[in-house]
Amino acid sequence: MIEYYSVSPWTNRLIVSTILGIVIIIGAIVFLCYLYTNHSKSLFFAISCIISICLLVITLLVTLLLMPRGVSKNEKGITVHLLAKNIHIPADEIVSVEAYPMDEKTIRVFGSGGVFGYIGVFSNDKVGEFVCYATDWSNSYIIRRRNKRPIVITIGNPRILKNI
Repeated sequence: MIEYYSVSPWTNRLIVSTILGIVIIIGAIVFLCYLYTNHSKSLFFAISCIISICLLVITLLVTLLLMPRGVSKNEKGITVHLLAKNIHIPADEIVSVEAYPMDEKTIRVFGSGGVFGYIGVFSNDKVGEFVCYATDWSNSYIIRRRNKRPIVITIGNPRILKNI
């Protein structure tokens, strides 16, 4: 039997950083399009604008596709549902699951630090490197796995973690 629980609602901080991130990226794309159409005298400049626009669009799309949507649990393990795919964590791979309010000294190694979620590889002194698919640092849980990086997720209803 699958128990499905949605990811915790977005915090105000996440909403603001997502809106700002989208506005900045779209603004940069519009500005580059303006430069390309009105000031591109050289081939190098035109190619630079096109490549920059493509990289910004790809960045926005990848971040959107990795946005955490929810978490489900069954006898086979836990599945983290992202917009584009699901990440299954088998039950026999799970060592422990516990509440994990994020440390202020956590740094982002690679990923998004607040656009569509806290997504990517993060690091701190307590855990070391971990993979994160969270929307709310204060309502986060860490899934420790055998011989793999831990995963931090946000769960709207922590009852999903009972009996793991």
